[in-house]
Parts: sequence; structure tokens; C-alpha cells
Amino acid sequence: MRDRISLDSWRIINRIDRDFLPPADAGDSLELIELRALLDQLLIDLAAFAGMMTESMTRALGWRFLDFGRRIERALNMVVLLDEVLLQHADPTDAAVLDALLEVADSAMTYRSRYRATVRLAPVVDLLLTDEQNPRAVAFQLVVAADHVEQLPREHPRAYRDAEQRLAMALVHELRLLDVLAVAGDSASAEDRERLRTLLQRLAEQLPALSDAVVQRYLAHAVPAHQLAQIQPTARRPQPDGTAR
Repeated sequence: MRDRISLDSWRIINRIDRDFLPPADAGDSLELIELRALLDQLLIDLAAFAGMMTESMTRALGWRFLDFGRRIERALNMVVLLDEVLLQHADPTDAAVLDALLEVADSAMTYRSRYRATVRLAPVVDLLLTDEQNPRAVAFQLVVAADHVEQLPREHPRAYRDAEQRLAMALVHELRLLDVLAVAGDSASAEDRERLRTLLQRLAEQLPALSDAVVQRYLAHAVPAHQLAQIQPTARRPQPDGTAR
């Protein structure tokens, strides 16, 4: 790994490691304000590391796999967040809940600049789930991930689409075809909201499946495992002189 990460990036990693060393006195515990400061610094360090990798890493297969993994992880986190906050909350139209969701998703400024209105459920779902221009939205992650899948090398280019290509395309098109107003608009019924929840649950299942499909094709060398105790020497054939070879 050291020959693939720059010295500046290693400084960030070392600082994170140093900040999270256990205290000299095992009995010491962090106060809440200290823990918050530590987590704030961690966010800054992780953002710095991600920025260094984005700006410095050669756009080869290694970068493509790295960014593909980031997109899958970010999409999955957003899907889980939407499901937990919007569909398992007593009132998903609660403005305070929607405001908090936008803040966590780092999309509050985008919402205010685009809609300039009271926070409502349908625009929030549109912004965080189906908007391909919002770098925090699920659809944005899927479009980028699908492009990475298309750019990966193949034994039979253009002859047919592999499983990971079909799955990536299906996920993108499913979000593009979603009628947000029908499932999250003011007149949406409980049954309509359940359709949205079903979609989110399906995404939560299919995103790891897409990741697994790429790993199986490109990163996992799946060969039958053999224990040394089970390997038998081949029988040696007798030779005319009576020896075995």
C-alpha cells in the first residue's frame, strides 16, 4: 500500500491513527465535548484524505474500483437513512425531521437555493433519491457506478452485457422511472408510501449484490481450495529396469 499512497496522504493516515490512540490511563474517558471535537477532526481528516486521493490518484483500474466502492457505500448509506428517517418515523412530513435529514445529507443549501419554499417531503425525496445532479443523491451514485462498470475491461466487449452491467442499468432506470409525486406527494396514500419503502428495501438488497458481482468477476480469484493433507502423490510408473519414475 505504501507505494500506492502519497506521503501527504500517509501523514493524514498517521494523524488519524495518533488521534485515536487509547489514553495512557485506561480509566480515563472522554467528555462529550471532547468526543465531539475528536469526531469533527476525524471528518476533516477523512475529507482531506478523500480529496488527496481524488486529486492525486492516477485514473487507472485501481482508482475506478476505489471510486466504485465509494459510490456503492454512499448510495447504500443514503438508502438506509431515507428508510429510517422518512418511512419509519411517525410523521415523515415533519419539517424538523426533513430539515435534519437535509443537514445530514449536506443538501440543505441545495434545497433552499432550488426550491425557496417550506421543506416538503416530495422535493426532499427527489433531491436525495432521484436527482442525478446532486452528488449526495442515490441516483448520482448509481449513474457514476454504472459508468465505472461499463468502463471495466471485458473478454467479449459489446457481445453481450454481463450480470453486473445489467444490474447497474436496472438500478439506474428504476430510479429514473420513479414517480416521486405519486409516492411522496401531499396526496400520497399509505399504500403509495409503502411502494417507496419497498423500492428502498430493494435498493438496499441490490446495491451489495452489484458490489459482489464486480468483486466476483474482477477481484476474487475463485479456485477450488485443497488442503495439503488431501493431496496425494501421483503413482510412479514402473520402468523396464525395475525402477519407478
